[in-house]
Amino acid sequence: MITKINRATAKSEADACVVNPPAAVATNKSIERQRAKELSKLLKTQVLHFCQMENRALDARIEFTKMSFVEIRIGLCCALLIGLFGIAAAAYCATHGAQATGSILGSTTIIKCMNILIRGNTDGQRKDR
Repeated sequence: MITKINRATAKSEADACVVNPPAAVATNKSIERQRAKELSKLLKTQVLHFCQMENRALDARIEFTKMSFVEIRIGLCCALLIGLFGIAAAAYCATHGAQATGSILGSTTIIKCMNILIRGNTDGQRKDR
């Protein structure tokens, strides 16, 4: 039940307040000390928990970054191998009498390798942002 507070009820409640005797004050202080100790213990455990969670999140971010660098390196190595095979095939075609085919194959291989390298660099920069 909600009661309205007016000046008369507020004054009667203020008059009803009694000063605590010294023994009650001492027990209140000891209770407050115990509560302060409990709160400090709780605060320490919460801070420790938050630090552990931040460390775990940081470790996960580091592992994710390492894995993305590994994927980029594997992709670049595969692009290099494909480019080398393409240039070797172009050289083979050009030496065995198909110069036009060899030049087209060689130029498209080089263009594709440069495209992969440029696209890989720009994608890496976009992920960092």
